[in-house]
Amino acid sequence: MVIEIGKLFDVERLLYLQKGSIVSSDRWVGYVCAYTVSIHGRVSGWLAELKTTISDGLDHRKILLETIGDKFEQWNLKVRKEKAIYHTLNMLSLDVTKKCLVGEGWSPLFAAPEIQEALQRAAVDSNSQVGSIFQVLRTKEMPQTFFRTNKFTTAFQEIVDAYSVAKYQEANPTVFTIVTFPFLFAVMFGDWGHGICLLLATMYLILREKKLSSQKLGDIMEMAFGGRYVIFMMSLFSIYTGLIYNEFFSIPYPLFAPSAYECRDASCSEATTIGLIKTRIIIFFF
Repeated sequence: MVIEIGKLFDVERLLYLQKGSIVSSDRWVGYVCAYTVSIHGRVSGWLAELKTTISDGLDHRKILLETIGDKFEQWNLKVRKEKAIYHTLNMLSLDVTKKCLVGEGWSPLFAAPEIQEALQRAAVDSNSQVGSIFQVLRTKEMPQTFFRTNKFTTAFQEIVDAYSVAKYQEANPTVFTIVTFPFLFAVMFGDWGHGICLLLATMYLILREKKLSSQKLGDIMEMAFGGRYVIFMMSLFSIYTGLIYNEFFSIPYPLFAPSAYECRDASCSEATTIGLIKTRIIIFFF
């Protein structure tokens, strides 16, 4: 048996114990080398096992992630469908027999045939043995407000709804906002140079709206794309008011005629208001 005195690799002396007596040994270097080789072999074995375990774990993780990546879109779509189904079912209530679900809501009169057709198509697609029943209820409650919009008027309607929603059978302010909102903007932004830039940008969004509507845009780009027709009207009115203001990229541009004001003398050549007199009358047509 080898008894270590001091550190394992900084040995000053090793004692050899034999038959209960401690004797000095001159072969301590040999014992140290044998012990070191034994430790080195065991450590190398442990490291090899750890490397094999880590390598197998990485390979297994890679295969698992590749399998998940191939099926992720399918699983994501399935989860979204399940959530949509449960969200819709939570808005329904059980009838007195607790055998069917009942849902109530408002719909426009012209949409009644479309709703019936959708319910029949859903019953056929789901192989349901019992069809859905659609019934119009008479009530004294105030109906919800509904305005039919299209891709041109949707953005204007959202601007009006941000302030307030008109009551049932009230006039829709969006009809007037389509003209007044861009015109008031153009009164402040009267520059036909900048208006042309806005017009070209919105024409690009409008001409490529089918492709852009199917893509995922950024927050700012999504906002600009949603209001493309609002910006389009703004640009047209800005060009109109810019021609009236004679403004082209903030530079006076007398396109139709020189200014109607002249200086009384040479001392007011740089003046903008003081010392100017009107020499002719300009009539604007709105």
